[in-house]
Formats: sequence, structure tokens, C-alpha cells
Amino acid sequence: MKNFLKWFGIGLMILVIAAFVLMSINTFLPAGWKLSAEAFVVLSAVILSVAWTFTPGLRIKFGELASNIKVIINLALMILLAGLMFLFTCTGWNPIPGVACTVEGAKALGVLVFIAIVGNQVTYVASPQPLDVRAAKSERPVG
Repeated sequence: MKNFLKWFGIGLMILVIAAFVLMSINTFLPAGWKLSAEAFVVLSAVILSVAWTFTPGLRIKFGELASNIKVIINLALMILLAGLMFLFTCTGWNPIPGVACTVEGAKALGVLVFIAIVGNQVTYVASPQPLDVRAAKSERPVG
């Protein structure tokens, strides 16, 4: 559990940085170019996956984790991302286009969580793994 919380915290930091960068970029985009909720969630998920794969030092330690732990960490982070998107919109702090502060909006965020999870996992599987990550995976205990 301690290991899970450690990696969840690291992932949360990556996700928060990605979200704030995307929100900052969104404020400078022209009106017709604003990031939709779908684009925001997929880009955040892809950034998280790319960070796990290519950040030096971090990638080796993350590669050593069992696959089921990595999936659970990413799943929890994507659910948290949807909650934060809903919170930002409902408080009016930084509303994300396409997110409604209603029951229907919450249901739509459930679909977005699914899209984010798929985007995150597809990016992780499709990303070429550096040699040090492959070596770390081959040395981890089975099971």
C-alpha cells in the first residue's frame, strides 16, 4: 500500500503539472480553438503515460512495478482527473468547455474517464520502451 501511495503521489504531481499547463495554454488559444473536455482528458492521460515511459530515473522505477499496480495507479489518477475537471467547472475557477455541472455532466465525465484510461494505456503500450526499462522489467519478480 505504501508503494502504491508513493507512485500515486508522483503521478498526481505529473497530472497536476500537465493539467495546469493545458489550462494555461487554453487561456491563450483563440475562442474557436479552446481545448474541449475530451481533448483535455486525452492529452492529460497521454502526458502522464509519456512521463512514466520517458522521464529518466522515474521510468526505471516505474518499469519495475508489477503491471497490475501500474494499471491501478493510472486508473485512480484518471478518475481523480475527472473529479478535478468537475470541481474546476462547478466552482467556476477554471471551467473546462464541454463539462457541465449537472448529473448529466457527471455521467459524461464517466465516459471521459473511460476515454482517458484507453488513451493512457494505448500510449503506454505503443511507446517504445528504453533499454533500461526493458532491463528493469526483466529483473522484477514474477507474480
